[in-house]
Amino acid sequence: MVTEEDPDGSGHTVPQIRDALPAGAMTLPKNAFAVWDNPDIAAALEATQRSTMVLVGIETDICVAHSAIQLHHAGKRVVVIDDATYSPGPAHERGLRRLSGRGVETLSTKELFYDWVRTIEQANAFHDTHAGLAVPPGVRL
Repeated sequence: MVTEEDPDGSGHTVPQIRDALPAGAMTLPKNAFAVWDNPDIAAALEATQRSTMVLVGIETDICVAHSAIQLHHAGKRVVVIDDATYSPGPAHERGLRRLSGRGVETLSTKELFYDWVRTIEQANAFHDTHAGLAVPPGVRL
């Protein structure tokens, strides 16, 4: 699921991200900082019946933090991907500290990847089927 903050004023998701989304991924407008404060988004999240929410996006200290904290209070397991979130200057680290203090888990994209694939065989299979995926030098995802 993708949320777009004030898409009429701020613009829509860039094509590079939109084109990489799985078929059927929902894109919903977000007019309050926390996803949970947007009734259509909250309903769509509940309809998934998922108990774990993985968040990426901008601004770490505002939209991501507000969303993560409210989802956590709603009983969801919330994981924020620290290197796939952003705020300028020291606001990013402040946002991550705030989340940590509220019981929200933070992981890197690498940690999340290995949590999901679980085995060397699955990691190698992913790499083999995504040979064009750019990875940092010295890292094999």
